[in-house]
Amino acid sequence: MANLVKIVKKMLEIPSDMRFNEVVVVLQAFGYECGRTSGSSHFVYRKKGCHSITVPKENNKVKKCYLKKIIFHLNLEEWYEKKMR
Repeated sequence: MANLVKIVKKMLEIPSDMRFNEVVVVLQAFGYECGRTSGSSHFVYRKKGCHSITVPKENNKVKKCYLKKIIFHLNLEEWYEKKMR
């Protein structure tokens, strides 16, 4: 759990060098599973009853605009604040 908190903290800073595998750790911790990719660079993560989240993998990095969408959909700011109390 401590590692997840560190990754979320980094993600909230919206860095330009956020690694794809770090984003995957967060999505999986929140119950999302990767759907089909079939040769595409776009990975679609789904969770029953929630919006699907598409994460393109480009040079093993995730662009800032996708980090912002993930932060919004997972409500990571609120989650992080609760963990820091």
